[in-house]
Amino acid sequence: MKKIIYFGLFALLATGCAKKVEPLTFWAMGQEGERVGKILEPFLAAHPEIHLKLQSIPWGAAHDKLLTAYAGRSTPDVCQLGNTWVSEFNAMKALSPLDARVKGSKTVKEKDYFPGIWNSNVLDGKLYGIPWYVDTRALFYRKDLFLRAGFDHPPRDWKELAAVAKALTHVEKEKKSFGISLPANPSGSTIPLFFAWQNRADLLDPSETKADVQTASFKESVDYYVDFFREGSSPREVGGLTNFYQAFASGYFAMFISGPWEVKGLRDKVPSLSGKWGVAPLPPKKVGGSRASLAGGSSLVILKDARHPEQAWALIEYLSRPEVQAEFYQATTDLPARISAWKDPRLAKDAEILAFYHQLQQSRPTPKLPEWEQLADKLGIWVEKAIYGKVSTSEAMAGLSRDLDQVLEKRRWLRARQK
Repeated sequence: MKKIIYFGLFALLATGCAKKVEPLTFWAMGQEGERVGKILEPFLAAHPEIHLKLQSIPWGAAHDKLLTAYAGRSTPDVCQLGNTWVSEFNAMKALSPLDARVKGSKTVKEKDYFPGIWNSNVLDGKLYGIPWYVDTRALFYRKDLFLRAGFDHPPRDWKELAAVAKALTHVEKEKKSFGISLPANPSGSTIPLFFAWQNRADLLDPSETKADVQTASFKESVDYYVDFFREGSSPREVGGLTNFYQAFASGYFAMFISGPWEVKGLRDKVPSLSGKWGVAPLPPKKVGGSRASLAGGSSLVILKDARHPEQAWALIEYLSRPEVQAEFYQATTDLPARISAWKDPRLAKDAEILAFYHQLQQSRPTPKLPEWEQLADKLGIWVEKAIYGKVSTSEAMAGLSRDLDQVLEKRRWLRARQK
């Protein structure tokens, strides 16, 4: 009989036999690492030959730990990676391609995954990760405040989003309320990039070696974002709020853009607000247009130095089953990567969660480059300068273009040498 033994950050799933067997090692991050052990019990019962060593790593320490393990050739067999990390570890040649395994699999089928999420794992035409769970960004809004202002539906396009934000903004000496709360430095959220995607613009040119932010479409998208601050519809400072959820509940702001974890947060922290708020996909520039948003989440990868690649793939296949993903959602609230898993009533009948299903249909990955976090940081810095009036939007985009090109200088040099 297999049992779970916890020690420090580790969980060892093994039999009681005395014979020493080299285990299959699996690293998972955050709450996923803490809760996946229970989900894997039926898998281990069906595979007595597999002895699993599960290590749960805090997200804050995960990146450095993986780099250290790679340098010391002590990487695990299978690992959870944030989707934006896949390109970095692939550039280090740390990952095994999975195309042949998917082709021979009866469980993992590309057509049952959201296209943008699947694509985040494809690099130079090869697949390096299988989406485990997904997230994206959608619009949270106060239904009751909308109705008071004469709006009986979430914004249907950019014009309506700006109009309702302005209508719900009231700045007085004693009390302030804003139509929407957006980050003044969007490095971590990259919301201006979503607007650019919706406007047929992008951060980089097709070669992904040069910036493409000085086009009319990209400038228009950033201007649209910055205008929420110029018009006073969004506060510039929300970091000082003692409780983001309470601020939303009190009406300090009526809308915000964020991920699916906020659904549980609002339900748990402000249950009195039940029925007064909703979630909707991001509005397009014009009705019928693109609602593009981020393709986020985590994927499962097999490391190049894996000692048990076949066992690692068997574990990935198990965690990829639609019914297992539905159970994992119940344990973690992580949204399933498998489209068929959304037939589960716990997802299909949840209106707020279902909004993310619709948003995921138009999700897309950020640039799949190891330099992505540097690029996002530069975007946030220059948008913030425009928001605080230090530079015009055109000046901000010129500065951003220079900074992005500098970050990508080595990439251009390598591309030139390859030619």
